[in-house]
Amino acid sequence: MSVSFELSKPIVDYVSELREWSVTERRPYARVADERHSPPDNWQSILETTTFGLGRTDMPDAERVPEFEDGKWVIDLAFYENVTYGDPWVSPLFGRGIGHLVVEAMGTPEQVEKWYTPVIEGSNRTAFALTEPDFGSDTSHVSTTAIRDGDSWIINGTKIVCTGGAPSEYVTVFATTDKSLGAKGIAAFSAEGFARLHHRQIQRVQTGDSQLGYLRAVVSGALFRWGTGWDGRVPGQPRIRRKSMGTAGR
Repeated sequence: MSVSFELSKPIVDYVSELREWSVTERRPYARVADERHSPPDNWQSILETTTFGLGRTDMPDAERVPEFEDGKWVIDLAFYENVTYGDPWVSPLFGRGIGHLVVEAMGTPEQVEKWYTPVIEGSNRTAFALTEPDFGSDTSHVSTTAIRDGDSWIINGTKIVCTGGAPSEYVTVFATTDKSLGAKGIAAFSAEGFARLHHRQIQRVQTGDSQLGYLRAVVSGALFRWGTGWDGRVPGQPRIRRKSMGTAGR
């Protein structure tokens, strides 16, 4: 029994056009994205130069990636290989991020209406800040702190691999409200406008390093520190708290 690994002609034609677009329309901005550590300002218009589906989930009416007889996994492999051929800065922009999914899972109805619904219904993007320099996914090691101060929370700490940091509307940040409780002291917070201030040269999104093979145009770091141009203060009710991660979420 023989197995053919040849792609069908329709998908070959599609990915050939996709690769050509990736090189001609996106590669010219690769240096800009690397040096600024964020997508080019005109990224929306760049994505709109396509004449075929990119499968963008950030736009409800966007044209999807075509279906082919080759099957989903072959299509996915062929798509991502060729869409990133020109430069990888575009890939995270196809979606909305993942920070809002935390709001959906844990937020109050009011928080879902404020931070989740506009993302799903519009084109807003969100970011996710959990990982720190000294740990990966083990939340019991979170050292970023969140301290209540009047009508605000003061967040103090450093995050790395902040998915979708640069172009996001807000960052969902995990911090401890009580270190003595370990993992049970961890809570999630929505820091609005956090990433946008990167473009005002305030040190809220770190730049300059490579993480997992990507420059921070794709994967950002987040710096919550006093004395950096921002005092770490998040006003209002930013704690996401319908479903508790522990006693800190109540």
